[in-house]
Amino acid sequence: MKLSLTHVLTFTTLLFTQSLALGAGFEKSVLWSAKYGAIGGAATASADDAQSLYFNPAGLSQVKGIEFTGNLSPTFSKFKGPIVSSGVNLDGNQTFSPAFGAFIGYKLTDGLGIGMGSYVAGGTRSKYEGVSYAARNPIYDTLRPTIETDLKIIEYSLGLGYEIMDGLRIGGAWRLTQVDARFSSAATVPVASIPLINLNLTNLNATRYNGFRIGGQYAPKNCDFSFGASFRSTLSFNAKGDIGGFAESALGDSLAMTGSTGTAEIAGTFPMQLNLGTAYKLGAYNRVMMDYAFTRYALNRKLDVSGSAITTRITGTPFAVDAADVELHWTNQHNIRLGYQTQMSDDLTLRGGYVLTSQVTSAAFARATIASPGMGHTLVAGVGKSLMGGRLDVDVAVEYSFASGSGTYVESATTSIAGDFSSRAIVAHTGVSYRF
Repeated sequence: MKLSLTHVLTFTTLLFTQSLALGAGFEKSVLWSAKYGAIGGAATASADDAQSLYFNPAGLSQVKGIEFTGNLSPTFSKFKGPIVSSGVNLDGNQTFSPAFGAFIGYKLTDGLGIGMGSYVAGGTRSKYEGVSYAARNPIYDTLRPTIETDLKIIEYSLGLGYEIMDGLRIGGAWRLTQVDARFSSAATVPVASIPLINLNLTNLNATRYNGFRIGGQYAPKNCDFSFGASFRSTLSFNAKGDIGGFAESALGDSLAMTGSTGTAEIAGTFPMQLNLGTAYKLGAYNRVMMDYAFTRYALNRKLDVSGSAITTRITGTPFAVDAADVELHWTNQHNIRLGYQTQMSDDLTLRGGYVLTSQVTSAAFARATIASPGMGHTLVAGVGKSLMGGRLDVDVAVEYSFASGSGTYVESATTSIAGDFSSRAIVAHTGVSYRF
């Protein structure tokens, strides 16, 4: 006997998400950069160092000498929402996720620079331990499943930037993307002797080699305005791993499940993104930045899932659970980024930023482990200090992101749970740049 569980792969709605997952879709609105993250990531027009490889490869044309930049952004996040019963919101564990970015830039000739780097492009970490389903029905009295998503997405990139004429720059970068994840979920099932299933997907991974990013900037030396644009290509992915888990029997014990085929697969799309930005100098010491980002998440109507796990009922009859496709019905994402920085002295810069993120998650298909079905907000502030005659830069920033909204969690074809969903994260961004 086989049973499809639509809820089983809540994980798939998070693939390429930062858990950070407060930006909705597959990525967080601000990632790891202490320098550019402090201005809300509004760097499309102003990025001009090794980190331009990610923000806009055209900025690699401005790299000076040999430059190394490293960023580390420890992130503490928490999710909340209904899982078992409508109106009963569970608090998830506070989780920790490190995010990083490491880059090397090299000036080949005047106006021509090359960069390479590795960075977290997305991911998520959400966890609900010991969830009890007894409130739904007293027969669910044994299994206390952990509902968890742990996802890491890392990209390796190589790019080039060239200044065609004064202030007019172009650039491009190649991206290699790696995905590693595990996932655990649970659902009640209308089958005699097997009332509750806890399905686990582990060792999920995929590697894609055909991603790219291109960009352009216009920033004349004697002009207060600068403009920028960048484009990220679409990536299709197919992550493969193992499937197994546990089932609660009617006798009150827990039965181990094994993968009937040994593998599970998840296929979806990491969509294209277009960024447009501008920066404006307010006198000699102040600068205002604004970016708009469009990400085509409406492509993700659903994620294709395959794989099944098998256990044995008390009758000795094999019982298989099929993982079903996940209906998403996402809408396109719009990010508005605002940033401001002021030069307090020759070696001290203060920065601040705000990001408004449109709702991507459908209220009809909300989940307690993904971005909430509502608008996302990010507030960030930071400071940069230049040392050793400008050869060493140290940047720090603090970020607070949050989102909330009401919606319905569709556990299966017969079970829907309504309630309020919320998510929040606190991030400490740190960065160091050294020029040789």
